[in-house]
Amino acid sequence: MAGMIPLREKLKSRLAKRDHVIGIAPKFASADLVAALAPRFDYIFLDCETAGPDIESIPHLVRAAHLGDACVVVRPWSKDMGLLRRYLGCGIDGFMMPDVESPDEIAAVRGLMREIYPDTGDTMIYAALIETVKGVERVKEIMLAEGCDVTNVGTSDLAVSYGLPRRGDHAQIRDITFGILDVARQIGKSAGCPVNKYGMQQVLDAGGNSVMLFMPDVLAAGIDASLKDWPTA
Repeated sequence: MAGMIPLREKLKSRLAKRDHVIGIAPKFASADLVAALAPRFDYIFLDCETAGPDIESIPHLVRAAHLGDACVVVRPWSKDMGLLRRYLGCGIDGFMMPDVESPDEIAAVRGLMREIYPDTGDTMIYAALIETVKGVERVKEIMLAEGCDVTNVGTSDLAVSYGLPRRGDHAQIRDITFGILDVARQIGKSAGCPVNKYGMQQVLDAGGNSVMLFMPDVLAAGIDASLKDWPTA
């Protein structure tokens, strides 16, 4: 436990200052892949909501990330406190909580972190995912809530909440997302969104400072770049 505390404190400090922070979602539950990625990123994002690793494999992924000096944040598939307790027991560095709609949710998870780790619970990362209309309406309260380190926009789920197809590239969702990033910039809070939807520079220009890449997109871009000069039939 002691070895991971400085990593968390460093990341929390950088988020508090709105430094540029970047993470990656490996998508594949491979400790070797996480070990290769970790030295290049600030955090590893394990998405356990719709797919991703089983809980039994998370400790191995966490160890691989920590060896590369990267934190690990998990998106759980449920907000059930019993499930969150199990994830916290795996040595993760915090949560990227889905569908956050109120400061009360943040307080409840923070309370659980402090209960399990009385001396170090406050070092853990809490990232709030804004994925619903209600979350958008209360986004400033959420950003300013005690214990919220960073706010991210889940653009695809947000589109569904607005009655749109499950894609994040709708003009309406883009405008909402960039509006949220601008609010964060104005009040000095860290925020971000998936950069593959809009482009890295556009997200940074809009006010995002904490962004994340997705391994399938990175792989596809790398393969395309490697094959660009290969003769086609």
